[in-house]
Amino acid sequence: MSLPTVSQNLKDLMADGLVCENGRFDSTGGRKAQAFCYNPDARFSVGLDVTRNHLGIVILNAGGEVVGNRRFRTPFSHVKSYYEMVWNLIDGFMDEFSIDRERILGVGIAGPAIVSSDGQYLTYSPVLGTDNIRLGDFPVTFLSPAPFATTPTQGALRRPGILTTRRIPSTFP
Repeated sequence: MSLPTVSQNLKDLMADGLVCENGRFDSTGGRKAQAFCYNPDARFSVGLDVTRNHLGIVILNAGGEVVGNRRFRTPFSHVKSYYEMVWNLIDGFMDEFSIDRERILGVGIAGPAIVSSDGQYLTYSPVLGTDNIRLGDFPVTFLSPAPFATTPTQGALRRPGILTTRRIPSTFP
């Protein structure tokens, strides 16, 4: 890459808040070189841990540092009101830490269940007390053979702002 291209790319990254200046290197002759670093608080990920009686929520910055971590006593139930409550807890938790929804890269979900090989059904979860739940109504990609898990780079949840526009379907379940 040419120096002008590198300079323009750095300017763009700085304008987006992804990169920031971080001092100068010692001179070995000539001008001191400018040091840059990534901004770990430019982007965030949200993780959910769903169990029979609790919901764990964690927020990580782009550097992998825990910004917030909380466990809520809220028994799992496959009903619309449970999923609405989960999204409200996530929204409130992000508000508590002043996290802008546009800076969320994605949401990862983990829980004690087996997902079908085609990713369409949560086929079995004795811990959650449920089986054969159709997952197609949710804006996530469930991976198999990973137990009831998603990744922040998969599915619709990676779109910025999804947490402010997410709605539980009125026909659910």
